[in-house]
Order: sequence, then C-alpha cells, then structure tokens
Amino acid sequence: MKDLGEKPFRLAKDIGLLAIIASAISEEYGAGINAVTTSTLSVYPGAEYLVPLAVFLSGIILLPKVIMYVGFGKHMSKSGGWYVWMSRTLHPSIAFVVSFVRWVVVSAAMGIVAFTLGSFVAEFLSLLGVHGAVFLAEPLGRFLLGLSVIWVIFAIQFSGVRRYGILVSIVLILIFIEAFTIIVIGFFTPSSLFISLVSSKVHVTLSPPKSVGPVSASAVLGVMGLFLFSYSGLSGAPFLGGESKDAKKDMPRGILISWLTAVILYTLITLALFTVAPWWAVIDLLKSKASYFATAPGIVSLVAPNWVGLLLTGLVSIIVAKTIAPIMMEHSRLLFAWSQDGILPKSLTHVNRFRAPDVALFISSLLATVFLTDFTFINFNIGLVMSAVALMLLIAFLGAGVIVSSMRRVKRDWEKRISSLIMLVGAVGGIIIAAIIIPSVIFSTNVPFYFQPWFQLVISIIVAIVIYVSAELSYRRNGRSLSREIMEKLPPE
Repeated sequence: MKDLGEKPFRLAKDIGLLAIIASAISEEYGAGINAVTTSTLSVYPGAEYLVPLAVFLSGIILLPKVIMYVGFGKHMSKSGGWYVWMSRTLHPSIAFVVSFVRWVVVSAAMGIVAFTLGSFVAEFLSLLGVHGAVFLAEPLGRFLLGLSVIWVIFAIQFSGVRRYGILVSIVLILIFIEAFTIIVIGFFTPSSLFISLVSSKVHVTLSPPKSVGPVSASAVLGVMGLFLFSYSGLSGAPFLGGESKDAKKDMPRGILISWLTAVILYTLITLALFTVAPWWAVIDLLKSKASYFATAPGIVSLVAPNWVGLLLTGLVSIIVAKTIAPIMMEHSRLLFAWSQDGILPKSLTHVNRFRAPDVALFISSLLATVFLTDFTFINFNIGLVMSAVALMLLIAFLGAGVIVSSMRRVKRDWEKRISSLIMLVGAVGGIIIAAIIIPSVIFSTNVPFYFQPWFQLVISIIVAIVIYVSAELSYRRNGRSLSREIMEKLPPE
C-alpha cells in the first residue's frame, strides 16, 4: 500500500497530547453528565439506584473500542480517524456508510447543543438577577444565542487548529473545576437537606416509595445504551491524527487517558448526585414542573451556598457551549477525509492561510445552523439513542475490519502491526457488545416511526449508499474504480 506522505502537508501539525485529551473530554463532557445522567430515570425508572452502575458499565464496555483505537492510533493516525481505518481494513463503501450515519448524528448534535444552551444561560443570568433572562429560554432567544455560538466557534477553528487546541485545553480546566465541585458537594451533603430544601424552596413534596420492586435489568441496559452517547466523544479524538505533532506517540496515549478520565469522572459525579438526591426523589422532580432541580447544576445550586450554585451554573453554560467545538472538528474532518478519497468534491480539502480546512468547517457550521433551526422551529429530532446505534455500528464494523485484515495471507506493514492478539480480542469483544446493545436501543417505545432510531438509521444508510454509488459510477465512466483506489493507498494526511 502506498502512503502519499511525500506530498507537502496542508493541515497544520500543531496538536499535542494535552489538546488530544482535552478535545476528547470536551466532546464527551457536556449536557450528558449535567442533565441526561439523572433524566434517564424519566425513560427508564426501573433502573432505580443502579444508574451509577449503568454509567460506569457504559464506559467499561467501550474497552474493546479503546483497545482498537489505541492500536490504530499508533500506526495509522490520519485526519479521517476511524473512517480511514475501517475503509482500508474492511471496504470503503462500508466505512462510508457507517461514518455517514455517525456524521448525521453529529450534525444533529451540534444543533441540539446550540438549542439546549439557552436554558442553561438563562438560568445563569436569572441567578445574577438579569432582567429578561428568560428570553434566552424561549425559542427565538435559544436560536439567536445558539447561532452566535456556532459561528464564533467556526471563527476560532477557521483561525487554525492551534487555537482550537488552546480553547479545549482551557475548557478542560473548567471541566475539572465543575466536576470537583459536584463530587465534593454531592458526597458531603446529606440527602435529608436536599429533600427539605426541595419542599421549602421548590414547593415539591418528595417521599420515598412505600414499596420498591426489583430493579429491571432491561432498564439498566437501556440506561447504558442511552448514556453511551456521552462516551461517544472519544470517537472524535482520532480525527486530530492529521494535525498532531507526533501522532504515533500522542494519539494512543491521548485516547487511553481520555477514556480513563471520562469513566472515573462520570462514575464519581453520578454517585455524588444520587447520594445527595435519591433516585426516587429525582423521579418525582422529573415528573414535576421543577425538573431543572433534577439536573446536576439544579441539585448543587439548591444545597450549596449561592455563590457556588452561581459558579457551577456559569461553568455548565460554558461547558455545554464548548461541546460544539470538538463536534464541529470531527464533522469537518470527516468531510475532509471523504474528499481526500474522492467520494466528495475535492474542494472540501481546501485549506486557508491558517492551514485549517475552511470549506469543510463552513459546511459543518452551516449544517449546525440548519439543525438548530429545525430543533427551534420544527423539532424533528434525531435523538440520543440514534447516537448509541451509530457508535455500536462503528465498533462492530471496525472490529470486523481488524479480523478481515488479520486473515489476509499477504499483509501490508500496517496490517501486520494491527493484527496482534490484543487487537483481535478487542475486535471480537466489540462485535459481541454491539450485538447485545443494538437490539436494546434500536426501537423506542411510544415514539412515532419517523422518530424511531431504526427508521432514521435506514434513511441515513440509503442516502449514504446513493452518494457512494454515484461517486463510484463517476469513476467508472473514466475507466477507474473508486473503491480500489481508496484501498490501495493511505490518504496523505
């Protein structure tokens, strides 16, 4: 296999280990841990007190994925990340379809985050006593705020990946401050205080259930599937492979450290939240009109001194907003990678004077705006569960790629390096886990068919097939084979 690395690199090589770690954690740590952790009980109340265990297991079952990412990251770090790995080990058409499904999910994710941001900022400004802060929680306010954040983040990334690295590294510090605050307050505040304050300040009476049934195993599995999206940020880190100073050294270490950090933080935070706010109290709050107080900032602002609650709410606003940055990075680098391979027009590989993929970034920001508009005024939702399905498909087919590569009689140098026993163990483990998780999340109860994960998945696959077949036919009209050319070479970056 040729590696066109002899061509001058266009993307800036400005990313180090810290930025890789910060990017991964920044994409993972956001609205998920601050809101979804507790709100899962509105969907799966049968999980009860085992939500923290489900959150922990959600991270642990991704170990096969981490093993494969570390192995590939050491030997094949490119700007296309796992798309490049899958397309060269399995087949470009399969890799494109799987990555397109993920791309659709992250397209929607940017819009969801931008839309959600308004409620966090409105709460923060209300605590400051700002008149009219509620406007930001209304549709138009959400739209204008989200739109501003999307294009500010575009401007930062347009100015170069180095500034992106600085942004996520600064935010990483804020994440640790927020996490430490939640953990300390959660573990050292008696639940009785929380319950009494909900009654006196929120005017919601909380009382433990008279009888508690057995914990539902299917509900725990459902929470795991729902929470997988919070760990999916790890899938974005490999897309910095084409812009890393020393990808072979920093990418595998960055992936491993990011995963360990996320598992530890998520588990401790969830345990802390459910220590101060019992699971049955959270369920009652979620059913009330005061569901905000079932979120991480809501719980802490209620039991902590006012200045701590204010600080935490402000941090959460920043942390949620920054989530758009790593998602946009991943989204744009997928466009860049597809363009390098000839699936999309070559114009998407254009870089500006800062050596950033400006055209791809612009398209990503434009799509984020489209989805923000959708969530604000139309509300056609590509949900969190779809993200879990996309992640499991990624793991399963990447695992299949490792197995297929290991079975080839004549192996290229990089194939020999990724055919180790531990990679095969990770591949088989990933396929097994995906086979267990996908059936539990592919169907949603009491949801119209057009919001069903399976329906959105089918539509995404059909669109991806049409795009890939069109590109292949275009090549064949010129007597060439798109799939063969992709398989024969690694992208230049």
